[in-house]
Amino acid sequence: MRTLLGFTLISALAAAPPARDEVLDLQQVIQSTLAKPAVENLDVEVARSRLRLLEASNRRRIELTPQLGLLSLTNPALLAANLGAGLLMKSGGVSPLAILDAKVDLLAAETASRRRRQQREAEVTRRFFEMAEQQRVAAQTCSAVREAEGRREDLDRQLSLARLTRSDLLRHEMEIVNRKADCRQAQRQMQLAASRLSPWLDTPAEFLRVTDEPAAALSLDYPLRPVDFLVNVAMAHRAEPARLSQEIAAMRRQIDGVREPRGLQFRLRYSHLGQGGVGPGGGNYLLGGHILQPEISARIPIKDNGAFAAEKRLLHAKLARLEREASDAEQEIRAEIAEVQIRFESVRDELSVARSRLALAAENRKVAAARHRAGLEGPASLSAAEEGERRAGVELVRLEYAGKSNLAALLSICGLAGQEGGKQEMLVARLPVILP
Repeated sequence: MRTLLGFTLISALAAAPPARDEVLDLQQVIQSTLAKPAVENLDVEVARSRLRLLEASNRRRIELTPQLGLLSLTNPALLAANLGAGLLMKSGGVSPLAILDAKVDLLAAETASRRRRQQREAEVTRRFFEMAEQQRVAAQTCSAVREAEGRREDLDRQLSLARLTRSDLLRHEMEIVNRKADCRQAQRQMQLAASRLSPWLDTPAEFLRVTDEPAAALSLDYPLRPVDFLVNVAMAHRAEPARLSQEIAAMRRQIDGVREPRGLQFRLRYSHLGQGGVGPGGGNYLLGGHILQPEISARIPIKDNGAFAAEKRLLHAKLARLEREASDAEQEIRAEIAEVQIRFESVRDELSVARSRLALAAENRKVAAARHRAGLEGPASLSAAEEGERRAGVELVRLEYAGKSNLAALLSICGLAGQEGGKQEMLVARLPVILP
């Protein structure tokens, strides 16, 4: 029976289909990256939990303290039982500034989390287009090997007809070897690109493939709008700069309005005193009674040590730091947009040259193929023409994906990633667009 189960398990494992490649587009890659737990998300959760703890500790509490005692007066023989309870109502001992300090820390953690989220989105976008570029390059490079190998039969036939020499065949075989080496190098580069993208996702590098079909809508035919216009687009669609300024102003007003607490407390005590011992003559001369004792207490500082004012200054300093970060973030957005625009326009200038170079290389390859079929040129000339066309095609692919990567990064910086194409049209100088 055990042998049968083992044979069945081995058969099932052998029959299991191999793991299939997972093909992801840009939007799926970004969503998967942002959905993964990150350290900055834990920082936000820690700051939020600290705020909840302080708010819970500051709520008004009601404490009931039962009491049971035995009283003895001047005469040790005279004893009385005391049964009572105390009711204490007081607010928590947490300073209002401590709660505001926790709110400032939460605001800082959320700001850092949003900034890090945008950085992760931009970084994974670059990794995505790097992977897509290396896939295209590997496909083109390895297809050149198959084309060269496919001409072996024709070259052998021409050799038998004395149209070629043995030297021509050897040069062709050397060209195949060189193309195979280029193919292996392109595949290694694709594996490196997959290994850089894989940590951002939950997909192993060996099964990771990407498709740029949705990203094909990123047109490289039109120039970008001026930097000032693009910065205004980013400020209009990215909520954190304006919202951070509003939250800082509101929190500053709350800090200025806080007054030092006086620590008012209310306490109510109740006791029941039982009968005492027996005196001379057997009479009871210590009678029982009820005691109700209300108390109100407050803390009135006689000399201020400056701690409350110092705590306020500390909070204002934290808010000033956040304001500086907000101002620096706007400058960083402007610098990133300016850098992306320069790179994008540089790629566009090179694209026109690369397209012309590829068109000429393709025409040269057609002429070389026709002359080769007519027996006017050997296979070396055709291989050289094909290699020139392949290299021109690889260079064009590199420039196209560099331009798409820059444009996708600009969409991410401006807060337009994943939105409809109408808003993405605002970035290019094709139609006159008015900001909302």
